[in-house]
Amino acid sequence: MLATATTAINISIHIAIGTSPLIFRYERLPNLEIGRKLGINNKEFGKEQLMQERNKNFKQYKKHIEGGKITAPNRFQIH
Repeated sequence: MLATATTAINISIHIAIGTSPLIFRYERLPNLEIGRKLGINNKEFGKEQLMQERNKNFKQYKKHIEGGKITAPNRFQIH
């Protein structure tokens, strides 16, 4: 069960980097059992392409976060 949960997290798309942590780390799609059974070739990615995509997505993500600070200011008072 833990291995399945770990795989699910590793192949989920992370909004700030625009890809999954597994793809970003290993520069390829994960080897899944269904892919092996169907004889599907694994797709690989270049590190430069992944870095450019991550940087672009991170800038957009940061812009949205900073925009949220402006539109939703902190009005809580701590006593």
